[in-house]
Amino acid sequence: MVNVDVPFDIYTHISGIDLIRDYDGTYYVLEDNLRTPSGVSYMLENRSITYRIFPDLLPKNNVRSVKITRLF
Repeated sequence: MVNVDVPFDIYTHISGIDLIRDYDGTYYVLEDNLRTPSGVSYMLENRSITYRIFPDLLPKNNVRSVKITRLF
């Protein structure tokens, strides 16, 4: 977001955007969620389990880590 001032300088860091493609190949946004999308918790848990079961798998494949930080 270039040249956009948002209240309190708080930007969304995760968004869930559902895209569809029309018969002619044009993409449309079906829905956008700027709150925490429900699928994020599945992704975080999946990463955690994968690291425990296959500790070398993600690093060997250059999968970037997911870091969770507290704001307050």
